[in-house]
Amino acid sequence: MVSVIGNNFVVNPNIISDFNYDSDALEILDKKGDVILQIQMQEDGILFFGKFYLKDGSRVGIGNNIIETRPVGEELTLTTERIFIYPGKNNLGVRK
Repeated sequence: MVSVIGNNFVVNPNIISDFNYDSDALEILDKKGDVILQIQMQEDGILFFGKFYLKDGSRVGIGNNIIETRPVGEELTLTTERIFIYPGKNNLGVRK
């Protein structure tokens, strides 16, 4: 879970390992270091990538012109490349 406190992002370390952002994008990594949320604003719209874990244990991935669903116990195969350099606290807003 991510919260915004005082115009800064604060993450739950039990779920999220790291995050980074700038004025046009936000990226969040899971405990394995994989991108689970990436939002990028562009002139012609917004690029979106996300992995969602539902209460029943099933999973949904959205991004790269794909919507992927998996039942309980199966992992999503959908991935995307990181756009930022990590760790975020030492490289805030620095893109690859």
